[in-house]
Amino acid sequence: MTDIIVKDRINEIIEEIDQVITDNNIETGTNGETKEDSEPKVPQQVKPLEDVPVESNEVDPEPGENPDANKSNDGELATNVTLEPQDEKQADLRVLPNPVAVSKISVPVDDDTGQLIGEEEGFKQIETFIETYQSKSDTDLNDANILKTGTELAAVFTSKIDFHFTVSLGIRNKYRILLGSALNITKAALKQHDKSASWEIYFKEQIGMGKWSLSSAEKYMKLAKIQHVRRWAFLGLERLESIRTVLDKEGYLKFLEKEDRNGDDYDPNYDAYEEFFKDHNISISFEEENIDAFRVAIDAAVLKRKIVLYYKKRNENVPDNKKVENTVKDDLIDDLISDGIEMKSKIIGDLYRYDKDGTDPNSLLEDMQLSNSNKISKENNDRLTDIRTIDGIPVLVSELRSKVKYFNNHKDLIVKIKPQHIRDLETELNALKALVASHQSTK
Repeated sequence: MTDIIVKDRINEIIEEIDQVITDNNIETGTNGETKEDSEPKVPQQVKPLEDVPVESNEVDPEPGENPDANKSNDGELATNVTLEPQDEKQADLRVLPNPVAVSKISVPVDDDTGQLIGEEEGFKQIETFIETYQSKSDTDLNDANILKTGTELAAVFTSKIDFHFTVSLGIRNKYRILLGSALNITKAALKQHDKSASWEIYFKEQIGMGKWSLSSAEKYMKLAKIQHVRRWAFLGLERLESIRTVLDKEGYLKFLEKEDRNGDDYDPNYDAYEEFFKDHNISISFEEENIDAFRVAIDAAVLKRKIVLYYKKRNENVPDNKKVENTVKDDLIDDLISDGIEMKSKIIGDLYRYDKDGTDPNSLLEDMQLSNSNKISKENNDRLTDIRTIDGIPVLVSELRSKVKYFNNHKDLIVKIKPQHIRDLETELNALKALVASHQSTK
């Protein structure tokens, strides 16, 4: 167990060093000031115009009417909406802190009777089906026609709802990518206007204002730099980001900056996402019924590229066709993704470790397929524990070595490390050396 203890100690020290470095870079300025002191001040917002009194056109309510029925402390509610529900479909807005804002969303939702998905007649069919049978006893539902109708309605409208939901999200993403382009320009303008200005603070106080986080906005800002990316807004943010990540690591993202588009090698037609789809033969024309298959194909392709990247990072000889030949079976990956099984980075590392150890990595995938989860058999788990222990120590030592190198260039940080942790590590390393020496002497 000594080797495992040593790993824990090294991990502990690496985490401590990482925290010190993070604290030093983020929490203090270059001269030791706190972040609050060192960050530049943000220009004050433009003072809004004073409200100009206008002549009221309101008329006195009819006798018996409640003049405040469509008002709240926050202003006017949407047309034909009252705080108190008028029917069972309307929410009781009196229980909400901001009924005005809610009414602007709830009204179009309540008013939709199939218009969004182009199925007003179908909407009536579903409502009629529900009203006809929901109050009947279970024994009365023992009818083949009821079963057939319910099944057909569910099948048809599930695909239509998903299709139009995808369209709506695509439009939202297109708008946000447009905003990302505008924010890139705004950020550059801020730096020109005030070179000491903090974009993070400016965004938070002038743009985000609690409605949009900087981390979310920066995803769209990165996407907006990619040529022709708006064509692919319908993919949704999650898949736009996952593809962008692998393309970026592979070096396939080109012409991101203005200066990149002034060279002789600039290709105005280059589309990195299009190349991705060509590489994996993924059809970009799809109908309502196969949207899920389209998403699965993208997710599986991204995972395969991540496996290749993992191998390349470890200086393995990986062919140019973006596949790890004779190692991981494509059809197993396709099946697992199709079954909705999450393939975390840890699993990719385990596939690599199995491969290096001479064990078939596909046995791990087959385990997951059998269990319909990311769980593996006890035999494979025990084997992986041994491999990780052997493989993990040199990796941890390498990480520690890089941290030591950092400290050599930043000696002022050394005083922040607890000496006892270093002494503990020394003790455990000596115990490991003694264990190895004892083992060698018995051979």
